[in-house]
Amino acid sequence: MKTPAQAQTPAKTQAKALRRLRLLGSLGCVVALASCGRETVVGEGAPPAPAPESAPPVVSGDAADLGGDSLYQLSSNWRTQDEDEIALDALKGQVQVMAMGYSTCKFACPRLVADMKAIEAKLPEELRSRVGFVFVSIDPGTDTPGQLKAYAAEQAFTPGRWRLLNGTEDAVLELSVLLGMKYSHISATDFAHSNIITVLDPGGAIVHQQQGLGADDTATLAAIVRATKG
Repeated sequence: MKTPAQAQTPAKTQAKALRRLRLLGSLGCVVALASCGRETVVGEGAPPAPAPESAPPVVSGDAADLGGDSLYQLSSNWRTQDEDEIALDALKGQVQVMAMGYSTCKFACPRLVADMKAIEAKLPEELRSRVGFVFVSIDPGTDTPGQLKAYAAEQAFTPGRWRLLNGTEDAVLELSVLLGMKYSHISATDFAHSNIITVLDPGGAIVHQQQGLGADDTATLAAIVRATKG
């Protein structure tokens, strides 16, 4: 456990995000596609643009490069599908399964959400009340709380277990950097984006990431079980 002197302030965590932006080369690199492979899918099925060969990987196996820091140190504010205004630390205390996408996506996001719902369904019944699910919109202008509420109903998300978040463009970009998730506008209404499901422990540290659509979720489920017992 970190002592108060060792704990990082939100400003330091945000500075780390900026350092990571520089590591990736530039802001343009951050919003570029992660790859041409299965990890990155364009919303309407158009072929993704190739990533620069020199771009380093942003996720390696079990966790993004955050050094165990909590995402909940970020100072950004968000609105839920129920119009509640929250900071990310409102998610503290439960294991969280988080992904980023957008409600009007017709191809990748429905599959990504289906993967999250499959994880939820496979959880042991006694653990389900200890795990939350978070869908963060990368299209905050379209995905208002009202739109997200309609999307939650359309997807039949379990009430009280799922939070859908709308934030500012800066807050969305900052969080995407820390999650290693890349996205880019390819038209006025569509995005290309990587597909990553992240498991956060009750304190907000990344403990596992699942990449791609329809991926084997065995390791993800094991990570969730470990985190609930940790």
